[in-house]
Amino acid sequence: MSLTHNPPIKITQDFDNLPHRVINAGNEMYDATKSEVDGIVHIITTRFMQHQPDLLHLGLARLALFKTFCLPSLLGQTNQNYIWIIRADPHLNGELLSPLIQLLEGRPNFLLLGSNANHEGFSRNPQPFENYIRVER
Repeated sequence: MSLTHNPPIKITQDFDNLPHRVINAGNEMYDATKSEVDGIVHIITTRFMQHQPDLLHLGLARLALFKTFCLPSLLGQTNQNYIWIIRADPHLNGELLSPLIQLLEGRPNFLLLGSNANHEGFSRNPQPFENYIRVER
């Protein structure tokens, strides 16, 4: 069996010319222009040691993974139009909290929250979305 493709598949790094599918507020999908895409601010959420504030050895291992993989990955993004919300247990052990704060200091698009609640539906005690944002009608 041959693994070649005829004609050859072209792999490109020219991501600016790829179509960008976007869903608008009316839940309709359309092809966005590059300037529309450049104006989008992405929200990234990460949960860190929620409901596990005193598991120090587990936390130190997770902090090492965070420092080695998560942080460099987001710092290396070519598009920095994002806000990174990191939710950690509000009673997180100080030996974990201090280095985490130091890693995130001075980065205006990084937000560390002391919270065990998760709006995306994966929390142990589901919270209504209204607890996170107030919408005036």
